[in-house]
Amino acid sequence: MASAACTARLAVLLLLLASAIAQQNVTCPAGFTGPSCALCQTAAACSASTGDAAATCSSDLAFNGGTQLKSFACSLPADGLLGSLLEPGSLLIQCSPSAANCSIGFGVASPPVAVKCAATDCSFVAGQSSLTCASTECSCPADATCGNNSLIASLAGSVSGQASLDCNTTGGCVLKMEGLPVDQIDATCQAAQCITPGESGQAPAQAASPPASPKPRPPPRPSPPAAPSAEVSGDGTCAVGWEGNGCALCKSNFACMTGENGGVGNTAASCSRNLTFASNSQLKSYSCELKGGGLVADLIQPGTLLVQCHTGLQAGQELGGNASASASPAPAPEAAPGPSAEPESPPPPPVPAASPSPPPSPQVTIPGAIQEIIGAVGGGAAAPPAAAPAPGAEDGMGARRRALLQTSEERRCEIGFRVKNPDVAIKCVATGCIMNPGTSKVQCEKTACSCPDTPGCGSTTIQGLIGSATGQAKLDCDAAGTCAIILQGLPISQLDATCQAGECLVPTTSSLNTTEVTSGTSLNTNPIIAAVPLMVLLLVTLAAGTYTYSQRSMWGYRISPGDLAQLEALAAKPQLASRRVGVLTFDNLTVSVPQRPKEAAKKAEALRRKAMQSQAAARQGRALGGEQCSGTLSRIISSARTKLHVPAAFGGSGSGDVERAGSGGSSHMERAASAEDAGAADFVVGLHQLPAHPDRWHILRGCSGSVHGGQVVGLLGPSGCGKTTLLGSIAGSAAELGSGTTLTGSVLVDGARRRKSEVAYVPQSDVLIPSLTVQECLRYSALLRLPQDTSPLDLQVHVERVLDELGLRHIADNQVGGAGGIRGVSGGERRRVTIGMELVIDPSILVLDEPTSGLDSYTADNLMHALKAVAARGRVVVASLHQPSRDVFHSLDQVVLMGHGRMLYMGAPSDAEAWFERRGLPCPPGTAIAEHMLKVASDAAAIRHLLQTLELEGATGPHGSPQPPKHSSSRTSLLATAAVGGGGGNVGGGDSDEGEHEGGKLGSSLLDRSPFEGAAAGVSLAPGLSKQPSSGCGSELAAPLASPGGGGGAAPRGRRKAAFGRQLSVMFWRSFVDIVRNPALLVLHSVVALVMGLMTGLVFLDSDLTNTGVQNRMGGTFFALAFLAFTSLTTVDLLINERQVVTREVRGGYYEPTAYLLAKLTLDAMLLRVLPAIWYFLTFYYLAGFQTGAAYAAAYCFILITFSCVVGAMSMCITVVSNTAGQASFAMNFTLLFSLVFTGFLVNVNSIPAWCRWIHYLSIFYYAFEAMITNELSGLVFTFQATGSAEIPNVLGSVFLETLGFKPNQTTTDIGVLVGIYFLMVLLALGLFFLRLPRQRTPAVPWWRRKAAGEAPAPAAAAKDAKLT
Repeated sequence: MASAACTARLAVLLLLLASAIAQQNVTCPAGFTGPSCALCQTAAACSASTGDAAATCSSDLAFNGGTQLKSFACSLPADGLLGSLLEPGSLLIQCSPSAANCSIGFGVASPPVAVKCAATDCSFVAGQSSLTCASTECSCPADATCGNNSLIASLAGSVSGQASLDCNTTGGCVLKMEGLPVDQIDATCQAAQCITPGESGQAPAQAASPPASPKPRPPPRPSPPAAPSAEVSGDGTCAVGWEGNGCALCKSNFACMTGENGGVGNTAASCSRNLTFASNSQLKSYSCELKGGGLVADLIQPGTLLVQCHTGLQAGQELGGNASASASPAPAPEAAPGPSAEPESPPPPPVPAASPSPPPSPQVTIPGAIQEIIGAVGGGAAAPPAAAPAPGAEDGMGARRRALLQTSEERRCEIGFRVKNPDVAIKCVATGCIMNPGTSKVQCEKTACSCPDTPGCGSTTIQGLIGSATGQAKLDCDAAGTCAIILQGLPISQLDATCQAGECLVPTTSSLNTTEVTSGTSLNTNPIIAAVPLMVLLLVTLAAGTYTYSQRSMWGYRISPGDLAQLEALAAKPQLASRRVGVLTFDNLTVSVPQRPKEAAKKAEALRRKAMQSQAAARQGRALGGEQCSGTLSRIISSARTKLHVPAAFGGSGSGDVERAGSGGSSHMERAASAEDAGAADFVVGLHQLPAHPDRWHILRGCSGSVHGGQVVGLLGPSGCGKTTLLGSIAGSAAELGSGTTLTGSVLVDGARRRKSEVAYVPQSDVLIPSLTVQECLRYSALLRLPQDTSPLDLQVHVERVLDELGLRHIADNQVGGAGGIRGVSGGERRRVTIGMELVIDPSILVLDEPTSGLDSYTADNLMHALKAVAARGRVVVASLHQPSRDVFHSLDQVVLMGHGRMLYMGAPSDAEAWFERRGLPCPPGTAIAEHMLKVASDAAAIRHLLQTLELEGATGPHGSPQPPKHSSSRTSLLATAAVGGGGGNVGGGDSDEGEHEGGKLGSSLLDRSPFEGAAAGVSLAPGLSKQPSSGCGSELAAPLASPGGGGGAAPRGRRKAAFGRQLSVMFWRSFVDIVRNPALLVLHSVVALVMGLMTGLVFLDSDLTNTGVQNRMGGTFFALAFLAFTSLTTVDLLINERQVVTREVRGGYYEPTAYLLAKLTLDAMLLRVLPAIWYFLTFYYLAGFQTGAAYAAAYCFILITFSCVVGAMSMCITVVSNTAGQASFAMNFTLLFSLVFTGFLVNVNSIPAWCRWIHYLSIFYYAFEAMITNELSGLVFTFQATGSAEIPNVLGSVFLETLGFKPNQTTTDIGVLVGIYFLMVLLALGLFFLRLPRQRTPAVPWWRRKAAGEAPAPAAAAKDAKLT
């Protein structure tokens, strides 16, 4: 339906340009000849056409005093330039001396096109056949391109000056038109005109005096559409006392008193010609004439536009027959005659009977373009005359009008007019009208048009005109009678007309009341709806700022004199400054991950091959070392011998047997070595994969041990041995392991399950906010992780103590740096800041993952001294070390050696060398013991040898394996062991749930338990290790790891997470400080927005109200959206650069992901999306000449801001789910470009194939662009200009919008959808961010393991394996 309406409206717009010259023979009626049958031949023809029997036909070439319309039919010489160009016999000149204008029309032979020239300000000389016109303008009314002929188009466009015509008595004429390529046009012309007796002898320049005899009757006027009006006589003239279009205007009070010819039949009636409504108005008529030059002025027949408004009031008496008087007449409230009303007069003499109506004129077939040329001159005299309405009886139309006045109660207006071509009467009824007494303004809510009982009503043009006028109707007149008629839905904004008003006022029982009238205006809610996202952002920013200000003492507390007493009391109890730990015990920690059988087989094969290659490389290195080859040369020689199959030595013929014997011995030794390597490789594979569970890969197996408070324990081992997994299991941060991980075992602190608040985990990487200072990093960590009720003084004491404890006092106010172009502190100091952020919560256990990696030996040694100082306060410090130096190694209290997920050694560093030597793995001279231990843990054969030796040293049980000790049911039995030397801790454990043989020749107990088990049999495990049996098995063997923040036993001091308000406040403060201290991005956004807004404003400077202005408005709006959309890509770097920081802090329980992203979304939107959009709007909007109304400008600005916020939130969504900045940028660019295609600017949405047209509903550009452009164009009126065509004024902006596929009434809907998309994007970003961030869930153990340990099965949800993401 929308497409049909657009087509109909375009047909209406181009009605005057749509006719083509018909190539056909013209058959003129009898008595007429010449082009368009414009020349009369007989008096009878003039009588028939004018309706006056006395009319005569004159063929005189000269103008006389009574000439109203003279036609010249001319022919040109065929051999001339214009004679060969024009259609023979098509040149027609028609002049109207009274209107002082002429029309020159002709047809071009090829291509067939009509050209019309309008000459104005013409002067005529009576008695001569000459004329001169001041200006001339030519066009092709039926074809704007003039048949796509550049010669004709240039010919028509070049004529712009004077025009003159001079003929002699023989018909030889000279036509001159300035601008033509010839000086004059020689032609032979014939002239003709119809003259009525009233026209004879009257000078054209003088006003006609009233005739003494009966008034001459003008040519019949087409009747208006069926509407209540006075009767019209058969010859088309109005009855006495009536005038105007449709004879609807009264001229005297007597005309209203009589019941004839439209009178109301009331002696108290009076005629009012006021333009304003009276308080007792019942039916007011406006007879209007449209101003020339417009589309509708050329479309509507002159003298046919009539507006009649019914107020709904009724007369106060019952009206009877003809001229019945009222029983008790009362004067009308407004009985004074109007300005143009005639005074009271006696009844006039009877009107003579109407003469018989003339027979209808024969139908004439005339080409449409020439007919328009002829009809545009002299009010359409050359057009076929319209049929006069049939005379009505005395009680016909007037009686119907009186009945309507008595029964009508609805306020309505009727607008009637006739269209020229086709000749159709149209009637529009506007209902729900508002009329105020004392004003001439009318406003109606709804309009319905029709063309009842009129041939030609079915044409596309008429149907489009009728169907489009469905909105409001308005009439507004000033005191001079200049009126604006508005019919919403028409392709033009208003009809400018000059109107006269008239009405008959009669007494009424009621009057028009101004209190019943409403303004009809409503609040424009579009700016309010569009500003919703901005208001929400301002509300969140204000709430966070207010909370931050209320807590300002937390951000920079200054100690006051009143705090000295409290500080002195705190200093008197230094033992309470830190939490102390008696013993940390971890028992039977086992970690496994699911593996598909094929993947497990590939992984096992890869591990076996790696172990064999390592063994072969070590053996070849030892052999080449015996041959005294250098390292590099040894590898080259060994590789060459292997590839060339060359024996190790060459000799002469006499030594061949020796060589063969040597070769045979070497092959035997190589085969034996290969078998040994294969056995060792199978052994280490069996440490990870159990035959009973081939679908799981064990990362840790049966790791048990205990550490006392005040000790620093170092975990050594090659890469992939399980150090980080063991640290994460102890710290409760096993989220490093990934999804599907199963973690079993227990971690106890002083006999109770350890709590998350007691452990601080420091990851390997130092990821901090570079722009913050050292003290600010410690402070925001304390604010987020200390209890909510911590006082500002206590918080300051925590920060100050950590600064002193880690030696960071001298750099407390230095920026951390390390990224973003900020140098900051050194690498070692940055590592200590990371540790300090964990120490600020005063944990009992500090777990660090390779804290010395990347540091030089001096810095690493200083860091270890700092960790020793931390442990000296009663804490346990456990750290993994990659390649510790000698000093770092010997500064440890205990060393744990890991190999393939097993603990190979745990004891004092000083006892390690002797311990390995006693077990057949001595440390070579000149090799550091730490390096030797790493080599042992990397050698599969050494691992197998060590475990086999420990097996032989232990007490043997079934299958020759150590017997697992029996465990007490009490948890306190875990503390029964005590160190007897060297400061070493007890280790113990085992995995009692595996009973099958695995791993080659060794029993399952050897592979499942710590190698140090067997102390129950009195076997010495290591110097300083306990001789007592460990109690880490039994009921605690398969117990699940304690839930973070929960579990059995009460912690010495609990810790609650900061409230969401504080989290949001801290995130706001941190993000704001980071943006302010790195203002480059903020300044760049603002400056670029200002510059681009200024440049685009100058490019689209002062867009006018033509179709060019429409194009400029659409192009400027499209560029504004594209500019703001692509600048949103800066969000990618902001999130990617902080991803590691956020991941670490969310895992550490600093804050909720929602708090971080909400703060980021708000500040990013306010500083990087809203501000640039405002700067761009202020510099672009007013320079481009857009609407300056407050509602329009506010709606445009807020839609632009909302769109910028939408693309910013969308960029965050895409960045959250992307792994790298490159992926996020590519995905965002693709999304924006794809959305741009469906904006509606590059392609008309209605022209997109139906199967993919729905995609435009997914485009955020579509909603923003349609909302902004409809907001801008809907309230404007444009002039349509096309090269070579007449301009069309008063074209509504909605017509352009609908033509381009937009919906003018969808502005509010589009804004609402855009606002909804913003909040949807925010929720989507929060959800995706929450899902993407690693989180730690409560570890669980399968129910069958707890059942085997004697525990009751847990609920089904807890019976599943722990899913650590």
